[in-house]
Amino acid sequence: LSSFVSSFSIVGSIGRCQSETQVCESYLLWRWESHRPPLGPPPEGHGAIAKMRLVIMAQGNSKTILDAFNKLHETDRRTLCEELARTGCEGQRYSTDSLHDVRGPAFLVYY
Repeated sequence: LSSFVSSFSIVGSIGRCQSETQVCESYLLWRWESHRPPLGPPPEGHGAIAKMRLVIMAQGNSKTILDAFNKLHETDRRTLCEELARTGCEGQRYSTDSLHDVRGPAFLVYY
């Protein structure tokens, strides 16, 4: 509940000349940087968005999730990196990730 209430500052930035993807990326970075215990600097490059999204989805045990992610077979890890970095918004991409293929749509089932 605390994370939800604290996220209002990010939600408040919607409509301030930011794209949907920029707002989402701001939220991902904010969650990474405010994580307790600290996870270190936010990831950049291939897999950055996947790591940030997985940490949020895990709702705890972040270190375990990141360790498991890094141990995945390369093909599986690459697939997760690509799918989780898709925005579903034509012409938009995350600036912290190196995925340049902006095809869509993005479809993700959490549960």
